[in-house]
Amino acid sequence: MRGRSLCLLTLALASAAPASAQTKGLDLESWIVIEEEEAPEPPFFQASVGFLSWVEAQTNLRADKDGVRGTRLVDLEEEHGLDEQGIGPWAELSLGGAVRGGADAAWVYRGGHFEPQRGPVLFDGARVAGRNDLLRTELTFFTASGFVEWDLLVGRSYRLGLLGGTRYFRLDVDLRAFGARGSRQESARGELFSPYFGGLIELLPFPYFSVLVRAQFMNWSWSSVGLREARFFEFRLGAKLWPWPRRLSLGVEFRFLSLRASGREARSADSLELALAASGAVFFCEVAF
Repeated sequence: MRGRSLCLLTLALASAAPASAQTKGLDLESWIVIEEEEAPEPPFFQASVGFLSWVEAQTNLRADKDGVRGTRLVDLEEEHGLDEQGIGPWAELSLGGAVRGGADAAWVYRGGHFEPQRGPVLFDGARVAGRNDLLRTELTFFTASGFVEWDLLVGRSYRLGLLGGTRYFRLDVDLRAFGARGSRQESARGELFSPYFGGLIELLPFPYFSVLVRAQFMNWSWSSVGLREARFFEFRLGAKLWPWPRRLSLGVEFRFLSLRASGREARSADSLELALAASGAVFFCEVAF
């Protein structure tokens, strides 16, 4: 009799378990299948504005003119009176969805200090400084680009994409010297225009925090405009805090730039060679809707 009672009790519990699970919505498939949340619609408009600060830089330069070969100025910061630090505005604007088009621009000014020279300095076809003369260098750097971004993979907390476009560089250099023969000043401008390619990864682990990694590179030369050995690489690693998720953010980015080019000087057939490596940070505010 006891055995029959235990069997009836077991059958009653077994039949009641599925019913209670169904009433609570805990069916087997809900435990096995975990569906990922759909990715939110990307904002159609994004705009960022801030300032770029170069903390450390190394610059090499040479300017030839009228058949006069200029002095190769190696390490302008240590030897020829150019400051490593520089600061200037930066802005970026983009429109679209999974495929976006946009533009960005940055301008950086680097001042200088007087540095005694170990030998004569020929720049842009003229003798600027002699041995033991004091030389000061100033540099203005401007870059702008138009680009297209394509999001290959997008989820609730990640974005992986490719990018490409064309970038323009302009470099203005001014040398001033004081010595036994008085003062002298010479200036030159160089330009570079070329396509570039790259990729990006953005992670959004929390609604109020995101991380972005972006890399751009270019290795292109157009002999028709006098360019050779034109190379460009930029790496960006940043983080953003979103006081208003997906609408307003405050961010900071570490940036590394490497640029090497040899080409014509603006409005002439004279050449200007440049090698620049710089690292710094961008502090910015971004709005999106």
